Amino acid sequence: MARKRICLFQVPPFSPASVLGGSEVVAIYTAQALAADNEVTVLHGFTAEPQKYRGPDFPAEILPAFPFAYEDFDNTGHVTPAFTPTAQRKIAEADVIVSMESSLNLPVSAARVVFLGGVNGPHTHDIVRHRCWDRLVVPSDFAARQVDPGWQPFGASNREAVTNDPSIAVIESAVDTDLFRPGDSRGRYAKPAGRGLRLLYPHRPVLNKGFLRAVELVKALEKKGHRATLVVFDQPDGYAPEGLKQPAAESKCDVEILPWQPRSAMPGIYQAADLTLVLGSHVEGFGLTAPESVACGTPALTHGAGFVKEMLPAGHGLFYVDPAADPEFLAEVALEAVAVGRDQCLEYGRPYIGRRYSVDRMNREFVELVSEI
Repeated sequence: MARKRICLFQVPPFSPASVLGGSEVVAIYTAQALAADNEVTVLHGFTAEPQKYRGPDFPAEILPAFPFAYEDFDNTGHVTPAFTPTAQRKIAEADVIVSMESSLNLPVSAARVVFLGGVNGPHTHDIVRHRCWDRLVVPSDFAARQVDPGWQPFGASNREAVTNDPSIAVIESAVDTDLFRPGDSRGRYAKPAGRGLRLLYPHRPVLNKGFLRAVELVKALEKKGHRATLVVFDQPDGYAPEGLKQPAAESKCDVEILPWQPRSAMPGIYQAADLTLVLGSHVEGFGLTAPESVACGTPALTHGAGFVKEMLPAGHGLFYVDPAADPEFLAEVALEAVAVGRDQCLEYGRPYIGRRYSVDRMNREFVELVSEI
């Protein structure tokens, strides 16, 4: 098989050691898998002076390729970046362009693969509206059902019609169960004595990610006599530059703010938590947080927005609560999850995740799709 020249395009800075979200995780695995038999260049945005990637060995070339501002790309997915001359040359020579959560408005002859991870942001609507791809990859059947067969963004559709569209491929996202696994949580992120339940809130502290709902849960648990600490992360520039001090103070509950963490540290953080909170209203096309937590042996409490509700069968470590349920009931389910969830995760959830959402399977399907295009 001839080696193809592939450009993988990602809007945020590409850093295999520290990622921001699910699409960045998919981009890392995809670049690694494609680089085994192809010449892969990752072209990514930068917010200041371009800095070439300095980190662990990576099989693909990583180049800062265009300046960008987060707010510009939050509202559009069909973009015309101001590429550097080097990036322009790489694109002109490419056989395939793989775009992560954006579609390129460029006059190129290369085949185009677009990965659409989310389903309800302005940029996702824009991607579907322009249909600027040869193949569209979505991370779940749920995400595929949101793409209307008539190409009106995210209207009602039926699965059969979507399945029969040859330009759409469902490649479910993956959890690295070698990295995300149960372990000894008495290390750096161990639960401090006397702090009660440790509730991990691993998202940005915004309304649609469930921050206020998490605060309601902490207060409801305290009313039931259970002290709880809400563990959150300070945010990198571009998403929440004002930090978390003000919302933490206003919440009037026990909040522990950790520094932003590299991906390699997350298993220990999951392991040290009693429960992971996935309580947002943001509709996830896949949603990696919940299965990563379950794979580490820590149950997750969720409203099940999007594919999260379909991800695991009942009794596998995910505990669902209707978003309209009152905080007292939310607290009751949280206590049940803490009591029985770890056994569910280890006996049923982790094996299921390892079978269905394996990195090897996802990589193989991406490589096959690119080789066939």
